[in-house]
This record gives sequence, structure tokens and C-alpha cells, in this order.
Amino acid sequence: MIIENEGRIDVLINNAGYGSYGAIEDVEISEAKMQFEVNLFGLARLVQLVIPHMRKQKSGRIINVSSMGGRLTTYFGAWYHATKYALEVFSDALRMEVADFGLE
Repeated sequence: MIIENEGRIDVLINNAGYGSYGAIEDVEISEAKMQFEVNLFGLARLVQLVIPHMRKQKSGRIINVSSMGGRLTTYFGAWYHATKYALEVFSDALRMEVADFGLE
């Protein structure tokens, strides 16, 4: 819709997430999967949607907002921190993949 209305997209700011805390053994796998769905895969879907347009423009910036939870851990936060660590690595790899296309 943005492309249709504006003709281009220059910036994507991904800032979504939630945490559900508890002991690894107590958090249901379905809950852990939902955290990954929101904190990683939701952002990844948007990235996949905008990259082709930004590549065609030869410009664009993607900002993935993570949290300190992607750098350090807290008690009972294993699942949340796993999603944020994954987002950090995803963002690092994305940076390398799009650099040759003039994207940041």
C-alpha cells in the first residue's frame, strides 16, 4: 500500500516484540514459538517485503529495534533472550547481504 500510494519506500523501522518469562522447563513450547513469531519472524516478513523495492531504488534503510535482551540475559528470560539474540544475528547478516545494493 505504501508503494502504491507513495511510489517508493525509504525506511522500514521494525519495532515489535513481547516477552514471556519463566523457567525453560515451565514455558510451553507454543509460547516460546509465539515469541519467535513476533520478535523475529514478524520483522523478517516485513524485511522480505521491502527489500525488492529498496533494491530497485538502490537506496533504503532498514532499522530493526531489538533490546538489551539481545546482548545479555536475565533470570527466567531464556526464551525472550533467545529471540532477541536471534534478531541481533539476523540484523548483522542482513546488513552484509544488502550492502552491495546501496541499502543500510
